[in-house]
Parts: sequence; structure tokens; C-alpha cells
Amino acid sequence: MKKSGVLSVVLLALLAIIIFPMIAGAAGEHTSLTWSGSGTCLVCHETEANEVHGSAHYQWEGQALYMVNGAPLQGKLKTSVNSYCGNIIGNWGCSSCHVGLGKKPNDTTLTQRQHMENIDCLLCHQKDYKRKKDAVTGLMVPDTANMAISMDQAVKTVHKPIRQNCLQCHAKGGGGDNFKRGDIAVAHTATTDRNFDVHMSTTGANLACQTCHRGAICPPILYYSNIRKIDIEVSGSSLSLDGRGLG
Repeated sequence: MKKSGVLSVVLLALLAIIIFPMIAGAAGEHTSLTWSGSGTCLVCHETEANEVHGSAHYQWEGQALYMVNGAPLQGKLKTSVNSYCGNIIGNWGCSSCHVGLGKKPNDTTLTQRQHMENIDCLLCHQKDYKRKKDAVTGLMVPDTANMAISMDQAVKTVHKPIRQNCLQCHAKGGGGDNFKRGDIAVAHTATTDRNFDVHMSTTGANLACQTCHRGAICPPILYYSNIRKIDIEVSGSSLSLDGRGLG
């Protein structure tokens, strides 16, 4: 074998020794976890929880920098009327799609830590996770009877958000599949029909939601017409062609 061939083999072996343990470590970093409630993720991910707490996903409002009138903070929480369910103030039942567990994001009686424990990380990071509203407390709890995996398995196999995570809420705005927008449905999760959606079908571009709705923070930068956080395109954001967003 030539020296160049021997050198290549040695380099590949060294790379395998260095890289494979790194990959295994990344894949297995959650394998020892057991579910201990909503604070499970905070043990390692407090920084991310703080980011989510300050996001429109949790706060349901934000600064409307380009509005010339109205309240400085705009969004679903206090200033917006939704024609499907009225104002959220009088119908907190709409919170079934809020990334919190049922406590309101503007509840000043809660500490910062309690607000972070109110964040439901698995809603975005576990495709097999399901939840339901507790009849006594009114808070969201795991719906293990309708899950294919246990909660221990759920935290061991968390993943980056996929279409299924996003669409379980965004496709059901207004109370049902494709009710609200007319162009985003649960079928977008894995449709093979390119004529149905050339961008998201598995036979088309097969794009992830984050392909366009991207950001360097957790969660990604997302601007919606019904949150109205920022209503023109700015650096780091991507909007739909009509400038309204796809929320």
C-alpha cells in the first residue's frame, strides 16, 4: 500500500476515534433521564427556558415597532379579538395550544422560575407527546392513555421541532383542522401530493417549517398576523409573500 493510502487510513481511524464518541454522546445525552414533571428540562436548559419565556410563543404578545397607534404591546393576550373564539381574556380555553401548561403568561403572582416551569417543552420537542386539560386544576397534563410511549421514553427521545410539532397547533387555529387560514392543514405533516403543496410535500421540496421560519434563538423567529409582533420583514425573519406571516 502506498504511503498516501496508509496515511488516509490512519487519518480516517483518528477521525473515527474523535468523532464517533461525540456523536454517540450527543445522541445519548438524554438516555438516562426520567420524567419528573415540567422542571425536568430546566436542570440543563434554563437558558433556553428563559428565551422561550420572553418569546411570542409564551407571551402571546410583543412590541409592534411599526404601528403608529394602539398599545405598545400587541398580540393575542390582551389586545386582539379573535373572530373564532372571542378575546382570550374571556376564553382562556383557547390556551390548549399555548406553549404553557395553563397558567397565564401575565400572571404576576408567579415567580420567574414558576413561569419557566409552566413551559411545556415537549409540545415542540416530542412528536409522540400528547396532553389534556385536567378537569380539577384546569392545567395541562400528559395524556399518557393516548400516547404510544411513556413519559420517561418521551424525555429520553426529545428532538428538534418537526412539522408534526408545529402543525398540531398552527394547523388547528380556530378550533379545527384548516379552519382558520385555509392553506395550512395537518395533512402538511407528511403529504406525498406535490399538487397539494409543492413546498412541504415529501415529493416536492419537502421543506421543514424552520426552512423559512428560522432564527438563532429558541424558539425560531416567527411572526404572525394574529400576534402582530412585527409586521414587516426584518433581518432574521421570513414572512409569507403577502407579508402577514403564516401563524
